Amino acid sequence: MKILLMLCVCLLAACAMNKPLRDDQVVTCATIVSCSHSYYELHTQPNYEIGFVEYSERGNDFFPDRTQKLIERLKGYSAEGDLAMVVFIHGWKHNADQQDANVVSFTKALANLAQSGVLGKRKLVGLYVGWRGLSMHGLGSENLTYWDRKAVAEEVGRGGVTDLLTQLEQIDRKDRNYLVIVGHSFGGAITLSALHDQLLERLHNQQLGNKVRAFGDAVIMLNPAIEADQGLLLKENSLKVGVSGAQAQPLLYVISSENDSATHYFFPPGQWLGVNLSWSQVDLQRRYRGMPFVLREETLDTTALGNYSLFHTARITDIEPNSAGVSTKALEGVKFGDWELTSYCTPDGNNGGPQVQRMPCYSNEPVNFIYTSKSFISSHNDIFGDQVIAFLATAVGKAIYERTEGRDYLKACRDESGFQFAKCFDYHYQTARRTRAQLE
Repeated sequence: MKILLMLCVCLLAACAMNKPLRDDQVVTCATIVSCSHSYYELHTQPNYEIGFVEYSERGNDFFPDRTQKLIERLKGYSAEGDLAMVVFIHGWKHNADQQDANVVSFTKALANLAQSGVLGKRKLVGLYVGWRGLSMHGLGSENLTYWDRKAVAEEVGRGGVTDLLTQLEQIDRKDRNYLVIVGHSFGGAITLSALHDQLLERLHNQQLGNKVRAFGDAVIMLNPAIEADQGLLLKENSLKVGVSGAQAQPLLYVISSENDSATHYFFPPGQWLGVNLSWSQVDLQRRYRGMPFVLREETLDTTALGNYSLFHTARITDIEPNSAGVSTKALEGVKFGDWELTSYCTPDGNNGGPQVQRMPCYSNEPVNFIYTSKSFISSHNDIFGDQVIAFLATAVGKAIYERTEGRDYLKACRDESGFQFAKCFDYHYQTARRTRAQLE
């Protein structure tokens, strides 16, 4: 029935072909946004570069030789100096077209980062991972592609994206390089499919007390459109790291908004039709920190990963008008800008349970599920606001600070007692706002 419906809509609407949208050229742009349909652009004002890597619906790189040229360029930059790489994996209803809203927003975010000066002398290169997230358009037909686009996203993640990210991580091994991976919406599904097994292996090693590097400096999923069931193993093994007491670097940030209508209102019925009618689901009996939990597979399958309250490790809320003072001691109860980040995690893990609909959480857990207020992320696609850019920059800064044992990060983000989250966020937030005003 779904296939028949899709065929009927295709006759009335326009279908986007399963083919690359970028050519083989390397061009120079005098604009802050994409100026061509080329696979590699060098932007001069401000100074940043962006490469586009595109994948077929089966997850195969359309031009592996071209991608290898891009990788060799990055290796050369790393050999000559220090490099900052920011990967963005787009979601549903988007692609790598020059006029695509995600392309426009990502290039503006890169321009903001380049202009801000926070990277020092590092060469900034963005990598935009393109796939056929937009398969039909017109007459509202985009909304009927949920099921097959989600399946394609997971297939793309299992394909060449894993190879690309692994090669980038090898370049990132130089201490002063940065690598940030951001997946949005179905791009979060691609990110999880691509890196799930690698993250799981690192969680197992952390449980044994082995020193484990994060994958790059941060893997971040923003408003991911993937079911909570896909993250259960990562969450449970993160909890085991907490129980072990091992010192562990953060491996994954899942950041979702309470005002994301796409994952709150459209994702559940889509999953119910696509999954619940196809699979026989059971209730899973679990014990965490000695407490019994019942995890319903039906709920795990119809709830988006970032919205599943049992997984939440922290909450970003608006600061009340009469609230005063800024804590710079730890991530728990930190006030930054107009918001407050409250951690649910404690050293003994005793801040969760069935009665509060939240799993126990230890302070050293490497997988973070952060739920935000509407003012922090206003909608499903509000992922490049000043506060989000600042939060991501701060999270990356903390990872770099820990990776280099405090040798290499902005003085604005640290003092004699260590890394200061609130101080660092405020620095990045004001920088992002000031830079955006200059670019507009």
